[in-house]
Amino acid sequence: MDIPKEPSSTLNFIKTLIIEIGIILIFSGIVLLALNYFKVIDIMALVAPQSSAPQVSNSNKAPVATQPKPSGVVARTQNSPVIQGLQLLARNKALHFAQSITEFEGKINSIDILGGEDSNSKLKYQVRIELSVGTGSATFVAMYPKEAMDKLKILDSNKKALTIKDLKVGDAITIKTNTGTLRQYPDNFNQVEITRAN
Repeated sequence: MDIPKEPSSTLNFIKTLIIEIGIILIFSGIVLLALNYFKVIDIMALVAPQSSAPQVSNSNKAPVATQPKPSGVVARTQNSPVIQGLQLLARNKALHFAQSITEFEGKINSIDILGGEDSNSKLKYQVRIELSVGTGSATFVAMYPKEAMDKLKILDSNKKALTIKDLKVGDAITIKTNTGTLRQYPDNFNQVEITRAN
């Protein structure tokens, strides 16, 4: 009578390893799908190529200056899925308050406190500040309409109150803006604090 031979221990080990890897892959897939469903992560952002990312070059060319983008345009376009979701909640009387707080620093290239209309965005402003930002030659345009003037605070580094006329070309400043994300320019400013470095 022949006794059946036991499979080798190496074969058992390989089968067990394959089963464990399969279980791990299944659970990982379930977790990723759940996170994507609840919008904690976006799977397409993980696997799709990032075409809008800036191209990095190894050449020694100087960085190209970007076209200034007025801050009011961002608040006006509101194409973001997050903003659209907030607007849906607001339309259905489920959302009562939404705000965005940004803080950045730059050096003043030009400042206009006489008011006018921005040539790029066609938005009216009372104060327009063009800043050099970052380590390259990028620029950013911050615009504030007359409706925001009572919400605009100018301070020095010791938190002493200044006026807009105290800001000059070449000043390093930090701008902290509290924006109502459900409102559009020019009514979207809750508070703006511009701090001049000494």
